[in-house]
Amino acid sequence: DKKYGGEPTTLVIGDRNTIREFCTLNIGTVQDRGETRIGDDNWIMAYCHIAHDSVLGNQNTLANGVTFAGHVTVGDWVTIGGLSGILQRMRIGDHAMIGFQAHVANDVP
Repeated sequence: DKKYGGEPTTLVIGDRNTIREFCTLNIGTVQDRGETRIGDDNWIMAYCHIAHDSVLGNQNTLANGVTFAGHVTVGDWVTIGGLSGILQRMRIGDHAMIGFQAHVANDVP
C-alpha cells in the first residue's frame, strides 16, 4: 500500500493454515483497522496475494493465483477458484463458491 509509512501495524495468522509457495500477505494500514487477519484452517495455494487490511475467515480454500485487493472481507467455508481477482472492499459471505478466473466487482452473499 503506497500510503504505508512504517507505522506499527500487524498481520495476524491463525492456527493450522496451509500457505503454499510464493504467496504474499500484507500487513494492515493505520488508515483502516491496522491489521490484516487470516483465520484458522485455511488452504491458501501457491501465488495467492492477500492485500492490506483484508480479513479471511476460517476453513476457506483459495486456489492458485487468487488475488485480493485491499480491505477485502471473506467469511467462513468459502472456495475461490484459481486466478480469480477480488476488487477492493468487496465482501464475500459464508459458504460462497467463486469459479475459476472470476472477476469479483460486487459483494457476494
